[in-house]
Amino acid sequence: MDKLDRTFLQVTNEVTPAQRETIINELNKMEKIAFSLGAGTQTTNHLFLDQHIDQFKQDVRHARQSVEAEPANFYLAGRLAGSCLGCHVQRDAE
Repeated sequence: MDKLDRTFLQVTNEVTPAQRETIINELNKMEKIAFSLGAGTQTTNHLFLDQHIDQFKQDVRHARQSVEAEPANFYLAGRLAGSCLGCHVQRDAE
């Protein structure tokens, strides 16, 4: 999620093809992780995510599909990246 967020922060006027590819790759990784978390009885240390894993998987999939579409739409991916910031603040190591 952090790499996705950092990629969006680097966007100036419009998303470059390289940035788009990075976003797609990160969403693919997130989708694989989300599906492995939602399989069987495996849980995370994140109670909210455990309770809403199916919605999270759907959100990640829709975000990826919208970025892969022509023309690309980055709204859902940006919303997904920002959704974790309510509880998690990235702290840069100094």
